[in-house]
Amino acid sequence: MVIQKIAPEGRAELQKSITYGIEVIDRHRALEYLAKNRDNRHLINSWVRTLANRQKRDEWMFTGDPIRFDRDEWLRDGQHRLKMVEQPGLPLEVLVIRGLD
Repeated sequence: MVIQKIAPEGRAELQKSITYGIEVIDRHRALEYLAKNRDNRHLINSWVRTLANRQKRDEWMFTGDPIRFDRDEWLRDGQHRLKMVEQPGLPLEVLVIRGLD
């Protein structure tokens, strides 16, 4: 899918490069996405463990909070959730947005 006509006049062309979709991310895909992690905030392992425990207790809920990639395909948001899946966790259904500034 492509987002169209949500930007002010003059920015519509840029917005055409933004794509989004729901993906099921397994361990293999999480590792692939984490390899694109650069210039992100510091990873907090205790938070990853907290998320993984929530997932194991079946307390994880889809909230629509996306995994975000910029126009150069670098990961900009979602490293903790991806790291949770990398652990012996379950696949994660999540919104993924690509092409952001």
